[in-house]
Amino acid sequence: MNGLSPEKRDKSTKPLLSKFRKKDERVVIEKIKGKKPPKVSIIKLWRYASGKDLILVISGILCAALTGLGYPFMSIIIGDISGSIINITIFLDTPNTINGSYNYESRAYNLEEFKSDINQDCLHYAYLGIAMLISATAQVACFMISGENMVHKMQKEFFKSLLRQDIGWFDKNSSGTLSSKMFDNMERIREGTGDKVALFVQFVSQFFAGFVIAFIYDWKLTLIMMSLSPFMIACGGFMAKLMSASVRKEAEKYAKAGAIAEEALSSIRTVVAFNGQEHECARYDKALEAGKIDGIKKSVYIGTGLAMTFFTIFSSYALAFWVGTGYVADGYIEPKTVFTVFFSIMMGSMALGQAGQQLAVISGAQGAASAIFEVIDRKPEIDSQDLSGDKPTNIQGRINFENIKFAYPAREEITVLKGINFEALPGQTIALVGASGCGKSTMVQLLLRYYDPVEGEVSSV
Repeated sequence: MNGLSPEKRDKSTKPLLSKFRKKDERVVIEKIKGKKPPKVSIIKLWRYASGKDLILVISGILCAALTGLGYPFMSIIIGDISGSIINITIFLDTPNTINGSYNYESRAYNLEEFKSDINQDCLHYAYLGIAMLISATAQVACFMISGENMVHKMQKEFFKSLLRQDIGWFDKNSSGTLSSKMFDNMERIREGTGDKVALFVQFVSQFFAGFVIAFIYDWKLTLIMMSLSPFMIACGGFMAKLMSASVRKEAEKYAKAGAIAEEALSSIRTVVAFNGQEHECARYDKALEAGKIDGIKKSVYIGTGLAMTFFTIFSSYALAFWVGTGYVADGYIEPKTVFTVFFSIMMGSMALGQAGQQLAVISGAQGAASAIFEVIDRKPEIDSQDLSGDKPTNIQGRINFENIKFAYPAREEITVLKGINFEALPGQTIALVGASGCGKSTMVQLLLRYYDPVEGEVSSV
């Protein structure tokens, strides 16, 4: 049984394992974990793209732009169909018709005209659907093929660079972190250079096309619908700032909880030896509780932001129909114009929101690529692939350690060897004797040139 009560263990803030870990070692580990490479530019994401891949990317961008134009053009067809339905309704509800028709746009409108207009609009729908089917398929195919080709080359370069690095670099980078970069980061890059880019281009094209069509049909009604846009932008920006801060705090606190779990599991023998299982569980639960509070705040911010955003959007819709019906009653515009402007603005606004989601994926790919490129571009101090340097042709077997001073790269504050001097002649046997941690294995590693000494020289003749 552990001598501490559960209440006292919960209040204890000093980690059990920190008693057995040197302070300077913890400082070095925190410095290593805290380094974050800067994001790469969007263009550098295609650093390993070949000429054929770039042609596929450009083709995919053009197809995505054409796909984005489809939805705003559909609003024109919706407006025409709405106008035809309104006209035939007026025809059927108007008793005073001449020869079975009524005057509309200086021409007689009747059932035959209605059928002709609807058939024509349906054909336009079919043509538009076929064009969007072809362009959407082409855009996804182009980006997915080019993305897979590029990520395949990047994985080979990354693995090749890993095998090139010196032992000191591996002391600072755990195998778990490298595996995460190899798979998780590559998957993010694959998403950020694949169909997500095509969707981003498509939604941006849809946004601009929607507002251009709306301004062409009636600029006054378009400006009225856009009058509430500043409120929506301000609301979205304010909520995004609050949510960003909350997400950052949540990630930091969950990272602390993960560090506690990693520390306990990596030294599980020490934890069990001192009967500290409940103590470590209490620390972990306390860290998770702090992260949960920030997660709840984030959820509240998301819900509030969505509620205010949709309130503003539907308010703009109500304003558009309220003003638009007045324009129709005054004879300023036709009913179909109101529908065309309304659906163009709606599709453009929806596209802008969806483009932001795709941009977040691309931004994540930039951050993931920076960690990958940092490894690929790193030139190790001891480069096994470098063919330059002395190449002795005759080795006699004499080894000389001259004033060797050395500290491991991951623990530069701790000097392991302090001025070692000895010489081993050919055929001579030398025993390295000393307490554990005095540097016996370190000297063998220096002889194999896993590391270079801080001072002095190791020579072999």
